[in-house]
Amino acid sequence: MNAKQYTLILTTLIGTTLCATAANEGCEKEQFYGKNDLKRKALKRFDTDGDGQFSEAERVSAKTAKERRKSQIDADGDGTISNEEKKTVRNKRRNTIHQRIDSDGDGTISKTEWKAVRRARRKHNAL
Repeated sequence: MNAKQYTLILTTLIGTTLCATAANEGCEKEQFYGKNDLKRKALKRFDTDGDGQFSEAERVSAKTAKERRKSQIDADGDGTISNEEKKTVRNKRRNTIHQRIDSDGDGTISKTEWKAVRRARRKHNAL
């Protein structure tokens, strides 16, 4: 398997694997695509009063969280996120996913581990 295929497989499994791992913590099957869905996702996370609208306090909370995340990614503190910084974040995510899939911790993903991921994905999609 070449690096491109490996990366494609890992990125495909990101949402499913993370959601399947968190299934016991109430992870829902909902997926978000596009700008409107991102707003729904933000509402779900920051709409503390449940009215389906952003109040000023909720808007400030969401903006603060966004800025905090941006500052965590912006390693050199110049106010912009460079391609290198994006690459670093992607690599950290890939490594995290790889570690979750690699249940025996040997550094490689065996056929048994891939099968377990596929089973978890099927189970999650059946919800």
